[in-house]
Amino acid sequence: MILIDGPVDKIALPALKNIYEPGTIIYLGGPMTSKSMATMDFRAAVQANAYAYLMKAGFNVFAPLLPHDITKKYGLAFEYERYAVIDETFIDRVAQVVAFLCMPGWRESKGVSRELAAAANSETPYHFIEFDSNSTLWAESDGE
Repeated sequence: MILIDGPVDKIALPALKNIYEPGTIIYLGGPMTSKSMATMDFRAAVQANAYAYLMKAGFNVFAPLLPHDITKKYGLAFEYERYAVIDETFIDRVAQVVAFLCMPGWRESKGVSRELAAAANSETPYHFIEFDSNSTLWAESDGE
């Protein structure tokens, strides 16, 4: 089921440097959950890569998928509603910008839909970030 329908304007991740100053607090959203652990591992790796790129560029970034390895390592239960409350609170009270990684599955993601609603409700600016096979190379640059 598609939750986010219709066209959206997407920008490349590096374009955020042309829009916002270093030090801006960015919430880095995107699809997270899946029945497939391999899909969740992939999504966490992509988000970690984008996180590293943005941090190198001088932004302050909150990436909710980064604890994925900790959750797996220590056998913590993934509690969707618990994470949703944390994410929505961060968007509402802290984030200056929300950047959605348009990885496979983003249009069908309940979490992305909720994050988008939280950004819209709090009037936090948001951007949809292009994703392709080269996206995993973001962090290999120095943020320049």
